[in-house]
Amino acid sequence: MPVGYISFSSEILLISCLVVDDYGLETVQEYMYHIRTNAEMSVRNLLKAVAKRLGSNVLSAVDYLDDGSPVSTSSFLLPIFTN
Repeated sequence: MPVGYISFSSEILLISCLVVDDYGLETVQEYMYHIRTNAEMSVRNLLKAVAKRLGSNVLSAVDYLDDGSPVSTSSFLLPIFTN
């Protein structure tokens, strides 16, 4: 693991501990839950909008790593979630 990642990780850990000390673990966990829920709903809404715009319940994409290797993904959205 590169040194930068280790330094970044230790800084995040330190900041997390300070936030928990200031606000309490329960409050921090509640905020984290709400952040995750909001992120999930945002992604779901984005995928629904893209599926509607494309007129398809199948979404797929390909991207390429630095070495040229392809990375692909495909998702099938159930019709009940795209209304």
